[in-house]
Amino acid sequence: MTQVEKGLSFDNSAPAAPSAQAIKTAVLLVALLVYAAGFAILYPLAAGSVAASEAAGDGPELTQFVGP
Repeated sequence: MTQVEKGLSFDNSAPAAPSAQAIKTAVLLVALLVYAAGFAILYPLAAGSVAASEAAGDGPELTQFVGP
C-alpha cells in the first residue's frame, strides 16, 4: 500500500431490520395471495359439485325453506 491509497474499511454492523409497516404490508400481501390461490383452487371443485347436484336433480330450488 502506498501513501496515496487509503486502507480498506469494512463495516461490520448488522443490516437494518425492516420497519413494522413493511412487515405488515408483506403479511397482508401473502394473505391476499393465499386467499386468491385458495379461491382459484376451490372454486372449480365447488362448481363441479353444484353441477353434479343439479344433474342429479338435487338443485337448491327444490330445497324447502324452514322458517323459525
